[in-house]
Amino acid sequence: MKRRIRSFFAFVLIAALSVPVFSQADWVQKEIQWKLSGVTGDGASIYVRDTLKAVLGGGTTTLDTTGWFSLKDAQPLPRGTVAQGLTEVNGIPTAMYAYQSDTTVTAWLVFQADSTAAPTATLTSITVLLDGRVGGYGPATALSRGWVKIDSTVVDGGANRGNLTLADESVAIPIRTIGVYGNVFRWSQLRARTTAATGILSGCRAFIRYWQPKSTSAASEY
Repeated sequence: MKRRIRSFFAFVLIAALSVPVFSQADWVQKEIQWKLSGVTGDGASIYVRDTLKAVLGGGTTTLDTTGWFSLKDAQPLPRGTVAQGLTEVNGIPTAMYAYQSDTTVTAWLVFQADSTAAPTATLTSITVLLDGRVGGYGPATALSRGWVKIDSTVVDGGANRGNLTLADESVAIPIRTIGVYGNVFRWSQLRARTTAATGILSGCRAFIRYWQPKSTSAASEY
């Protein structure tokens, strides 16, 4: 009997030591470049290149596209920020229940001006479309290959819409765990496209920011 008891506790101890322990976590911020494309001088082919800065906005005729990024290490906060536009969860318009929503903000897409002189900051409204795909398959000149819509977000000066006001040199676009077209974690690669804007933000750089827990196995310490 004693041998069985010792074996049982030894098994429990080994199992406990092998369970990952979340020992620390931090905010991760990564810069993502803009994708620029156009037609070559002879009009026979398309070129694609990356750039660090762009003039964000410019009206409905301008479509800015970020480089692709990943949220594979992102973790929505257990008591996270309720996604933009949601006023109740499961029919219960109570703040304490809202924190349990599965549609929280899992990351922010942040735009910020970066120039030696004062930037042109006249942006007052921006519409961002989030796309997803499995990976970059096909020719490099096909920017649209494989991308499908995930979500669409409008940020302006209205209530519960991001509070973007005139002369702001930084803009934060929330990325929801579950968008209009499904869960954001279905896709390994994501990108953002601006489909409409009022005003511009010159010398603009793009970043992705999210919360990442780091796990370490206690067994590795023994």
